[in-house]
Amino acid sequence: MNKVRTVIFGGSFDPIHIGHLSLAAEVCRNGLADEVWFLVSPQNPHKQQCHLSDENMRLLMVRYAISGCEHFYASDFEFNLPRPSYTINTLSALESAFPDREFILLVGADNWEKFDKWYKHEEILSRYKIIVYPRDNDYVPVVPKGVTWL
Repeated sequence: MNKVRTVIFGGSFDPIHIGHLSLAAEVCRNGLADEVWFLVSPQNPHKQQCHLSDENMRLLMVRYAISGCEHFYASDFEFNLPRPSYTINTLSALESAFPDREFILLVGADNWEKFDKWYKHEEILSRYKIIVYPRDNDYVPVVPKGVTWL
């Protein structure tokens, strides 16, 4: 059985904007995924939380922004996980909850530069495919085998 290739696009989405939507469309247009889940993060361990809008409001904004976009889904999956939201824990929980899907992580080049600081980053690299997208047109990161530069 072929698994549904599901890209996890995590973020605070405060607010979601056209850049997020264009990036998700590019992932699908390039055949890198069957669907993109906009995973609203209630608490990113690498960001200050004091200035974030309410998580449910951010989820509503995402739902509204992607309404009518085939293959795009808004997810509150992390809302019920322990905080802060560590990516490896989220991916592992998603894998258990949705065994019919292959989860692929989408990260920006700015986060890729700091990826070695992420909690259990080596396990993420060994277990999941990763797509890195540019944040600055002049920067091309070094990406290991199994990581796709968009």
